Amino acid sequence: GARPGVIRPTRAGARAAALGALTLFGALVSGNNLLYLVYGLLSAAFIVSWAWLRACAHGLAARAEFPEGLRLGSRFALRLRVLNTGPRAVRGLQASRGAEAAAFPALAPAEEARAALEAELPWRGVNDVGGLAVETAFPFGLLRWSSRVAAQGCDLPRPLAGASREELESIAETSGLEKPRRGSGDELYGARPYQAGDEARLMNWKLTL
Repeated sequence: GARPGVIRPTRAGARAAALGALTLFGALVSGNNLLYLVYGLLSAAFIVSWAWLRACAHGLAARAEFPEGLRLGSRFALRLRVLNTGPRAVRGLQASRGAEAAAFPALAPAEEARAALEAELPWRGVNDVGGLAVETAFPFGLLRWSSRVAAQGCDLPRPLAGASREELESIAETSGLEKPRRGSGDELYGARPYQAGDEARLMNWKLTL
């Protein structure tokens, strides 16, 4: 789910804030009413942006959705679902991860939408997908509200019947894990039918009929 969001200035907002500070300094030194007016407009834009983001983002709930049957090294569409539980429409919302972004449509109250980003799980088992967020800089682009979204996906190992020993060793080398070997261990690489000579203590009795 989504974590509490934060509001920070955008690049345009940082430049506007610097311009506002210079304008205020010039107004104080010169007493020019026009400079006071410009400073007042810039300040009002920041106040309105902050109040709007606080009011609209308060009712947003987001979560990540993974497709089933993920395999090691395969790219997939990671979907973010956002529900607007607040009383106001939310515009300009997007899902982001690093430099990649995907826009949501405008969200009316009690409406939900989805956006997809490409992702890849590098390890077997449970993976944390970091850097995932929902954000918006509406209405003026001066401030950006951003909320991190926790996402965990499970990468299924390839069964022994579907991969050669060379492939499994290559997977283990790229992941930094130990190479697969026959015998007892902490991880299950796959199951196969009983063969003569197999040790009874190594059988998975829960999978037998």
